[in-house]
Amino acid sequence: MVKINPKKYFFYYFILFVIIILMAKSVLVLAQEEIKNSPQVAQNQEVKTANKSSRDPMVPIDMSIFETTPKKSITKRSPFKVQGIGRGSEEGAFVIIGGKVYREGETKGEITVVKITGTEVDILVNGSPETLAVKEK
Repeated sequence: MVKINPKKYFFYYFILFVIIILMAKSVLVLAQEEIKNSPQVAQNQEVKTANKSSRDPMVPIDMSIFETTPKKSITKRSPFKVQGIGRGSEEGAFVIIGGKVYREGETKGEITVVKITGTEVDILVNGSPETLAVKEK
């Protein structure tokens, strides 16, 4: 009977494995070169290089749709000026607007006083809310 040396066969299998890997690599390299040289890939490369200089595809073409400029609101100045705010003992807070004394909830003409705080007064002028503040001198 013939004795088989396992180390010898391992060596041959290893050499065979290396040869197969090298052949597969060379086949892949040749295939890649063939693909690179195809006219279709060359055309795609030209398109890619042309697009690189033009713009980033992740950025919208028209950025103006994302721009938010603050809209200038027309703030009309109230013709009413707070001349003073005071606190009475029994009647609560009062405010003097245009020389007239108002208390919370009181309506005179077109002005209704909604709330009086230490430095501001919330009023309704013909149903439109406004906040007037005492100006310090």
